[in-house]
Amino acid sequence: MRKILIIFLLIFFIITYSSINDNKIIEIVIYKVDFDILTPFSWECDDFIEIIGNKTLPIKIRDENKIYEFQEHLESLEFTNDTIKNIKTIDTRAKIFIFYKNRLIDTICVSKYKILFNDKIAKSNLDFIEFIKKVN
Repeated sequence: MRKILIIFLLIFFIITYSSINDNKIIEIVIYKVDFDILTPFSWECDDFIEIIGNKTLPIKIRDENKIYEFQEHLESLEFTNDTIKNIKTIDTRAKIFIFYKNRLIDTICVSKYKILFNDKIAKSNLDFIEFIKKVN
């Protein structure tokens, strides 16, 4: 009986560890422009990379310490009940792709004052926005 219990616990821990490990961020890719740039119209999240073209190179983050720092900022985000459909657009200045091990990606668009996370609007978080501005 004890052997069965040990085997069961071992299987449980393996399954739990593998599901936690699936959420591990392996890479963050950031496309951004100067947040203070003035434009005659808003740059929508979906069109941002097409609009900026090759004017900026992507910033790729693979360093575990930088990923951890990013994740701390990400976890501090609080969300409203609004979605992008309610506010139409944000004036995007950075687009971020978060790649996870064995999972689809998340997308974040950041304007001077707003954050859009997978079509959900986050409450204004100037610390997160400042962090994105300074990343290089």
